[in-house]
Amino acid sequence: MHSPLYDLKVLKPWTIRRWYDHWLDYNELPCETSKNVFRKWKHVLGDAEDVELKRIVDANPTFYLDEISAELQRIVKKGFSMSSISKRLRGKLGYTRKVIYEKASQQQSAQREGFIASMRHLLEKPEMAIFIDESNKDRKAAKRKYGWSKKGQPVHFRSPFNRDIRYTFIGAADCYGFVVPACDFILHKYKEKEENAPMNAERFVQYVREVLVPNLGNFDLKEPHSVVIMDNCSIHMDTRVRSLISDAGAVLLHSAPYSPDLIPIEYMFHSWKAFLKRHSTEFFNNWYETHLLAIMSVTPKQGLNFFKKTTLVELVENHPLLETFEETTACTFLILELLGEEELLYIL
Repeated sequence: MHSPLYDLKVLKPWTIRRWYDHWLDYNELPCETSKNVFRKWKHVLGDAEDVELKRIVDANPTFYLDEISAELQRIVKKGFSMSSISKRLRGKLGYTRKVIYEKASQQQSAQREGFIASMRHLLEKPEMAIFIDESNKDRKAAKRKYGWSKKGQPVHFRSPFNRDIRYTFIGAADCYGFVVPACDFILHKYKEKEENAPMNAERFVQYVREVLVPNLGNFDLKEPHSVVIMDNCSIHMDTRVRSLISDAGAVLLHSAPYSPDLIPIEYMFHSWKAFLKRHSTEFFNNWYETHLLAIMSVTPKQGLNFFKKTTLVELVENHPLLETFEETTACTFLILELLGEEELLYIL
């Protein structure tokens, strides 16, 4: 039997967008949605229904529209059309469908609140914070997903990326973007024996001593880069790391577990990897120089907006660089809300 595939050449952009919105709302294609979902109800949403609708969505953020409608109907004993609920959520109530960031358990939520409280206590100005984290780039991250070819023919492309090579990036970032002198790159084999691992406690302590410490400020003097923030992975918990940072006059703060959404450097890593993918040819010819260009591609204005989105809004909300919101950063946030990390890396 012939499969009823759509001819994408005759579809309008708004039709594809409508299908995509429908998928977000129902997790199925329009042709798969049962007809009773589109039943025409004559009831009109009022203020009382708005209160219940908001309560339902806040308590069940993963509900699809039909589930929201069923729950609302069960509570108020009246039915409302899908379009009315969708318009009310996206319009008057100000809701939108976004990528889910799973929050941790009650204990981890308490740790998140404690971490935010610690940052508020330590940071009197955004320049005092410097965030440390690691990220990797291998041949999979460098590979583009789509290419050009004749119709009906596959795309054949031999990537120059060495399968055995992997790049580990030790990133250091403040509210203005990556701090280039405090960043480090490690070129190593893809599969290393444990004793030759590229990033272990000894290698990280060496990075802190030789690269990070010279770029730290004095906390008592409220200098920039005087509050070092990193996650609590095992190599970061080495007692020598805290001693080196304390001897330099700075303080060390570990972030809460499973809380990358509170750390602006995670968004900067997206921009870094996207730049390397976009400039993959230059990367294969001169990986180190292209790495430097990638980390410098995050502008101070973007850095401030990443900081504002993830951490302490009150520290940067009146910053002069934020008088207008940069269009490229706004587009980045939109993509991050619609797609996960892998999809973002593939389309940029």
